[in-house]
Amino acid sequence: MSVKILYLIICAIAATAHGKPSNYNYVNATLPEDCKKNYCFTKTQHYPTELIDSMLVDLDNSISVDTDTTTKRIGDDIDSNDCEKNSYYQPIYQIIDENDRVRYVVQSKKFKQVLRVEECMSPGRLTTDSIHFTDTQLQYIHLACEETYLDYAFLVLSLDSTKIESVKTKGGIPVSCACKVRRL
Repeated sequence: MSVKILYLIICAIAATAHGKPSNYNYVNATLPEDCKKNYCFTKTQHYPTELIDSMLVDLDNSISVDTDTTTKRIGDDIDSNDCEKNSYYQPIYQIIDENDRVRYVVQSKKFKQVLRVEECMSPGRLTTDSIHFTDTQLQYIHLACEETYLDYAFLVLSLDSTKIESVKTKGGIPVSCACKVRRL
């Protein structure tokens, strides 16, 4: 009988210790210095890996939310674009939600959310020679590098760290950089 009681006590301790891995306050989380955007690819030391894994322990199979539907784009690969861009295809670990709070995006070996991000290296109007336009031509047209944003909802850790919920990123995530031309 005492072995059963000891077993139940050990199970109870393990169940309570398995919840939050530390006393870190997820409500007051901040983005790392190097992010400077409304999303972050950096997995910080405070990322709640153990807590998220414990919430997904009953998930039988691995799930990957893969939003890279642009691997085979239709277009001319020979010509260069006037707008240089950076493309990333990796997990996002933190976002700023629509209420200006930093949220931890659910990422684990069992559940991945990967979004293709494309940022203009120099957004805004082009005013000097470009690959396709001269200074003279740019006096008559408005040529600009513009990002298109996706209003994407991520699954994130709730602020009280007890569940997973869906929230949108403030301002969206840049998913393309295009060169827009308008007459002046």
